[in-house]
Amino acid sequence: MIDVSQIENNQNKEEKELNYLVTMINHFCSSATDLGAVEVEGDLALRLLSDAKAMLRKTTTDLKRQINLDDFDE
Repeated sequence: MIDVSQIENNQNKEEKELNYLVTMINHFCSSATDLGAVEVEGDLALRLLSDAKAMLRKTTTDLKRQINLDDFDE
């Protein structure tokens, strides 16, 4: 979930930059919805984020192991 209201807290950016960010956020949300994404909040959102981070860590570890195997083969 993307909280567009958080833009108000970011006073370091110019209005042009903020408008661009809002446009990109809306485009991303629209594209995600077209692909079947659904909005989740609360505990489920935290769980999905945690699962995604764990999957990224595993993928990164697997990639490092593969690189090490490639080095060993040479």
